[in-house]
Amino acid sequence: MLGDAQGLSQRMRDLAEARAGRVAFIASAGAASALMPRALARFRATCPDIEIDMGDEARAGGSVMTARMCGRGSASLGYPTNRSV
Repeated sequence: MLGDAQGLSQRMRDLAEARAGRVAFIASAGAASALMPRALARFRATCPDIEIDMGDEARAGGSVMTARMCGRGSASLGYPTNRSV
C-alpha cells in the first residue's frame, strides 16, 4: 500500500504543475480513506487554486468504469479496486 500511496503522490505532483484547474479522481471508499487524506492535504497546501472532485468507484460503476473514465479524461486519476483492469 505504501508504494501505491507514493505513486499516487507522484501523479498528484505531476497534475499540480498546472497550478490551476480541476483534478477529478475515483477510488473505492476504503482506498480513499486510507490513501487520500495526507496526499490531499499536501496537494491542497501546494495548489490551493486547483479544484478537487472525488468520486466513489462503486457509484462510478466499478473498476472497469474507473479505468474507462481515466482513459476518456473524465477522471484525472483512478485507484481501481480490481487492479487487473
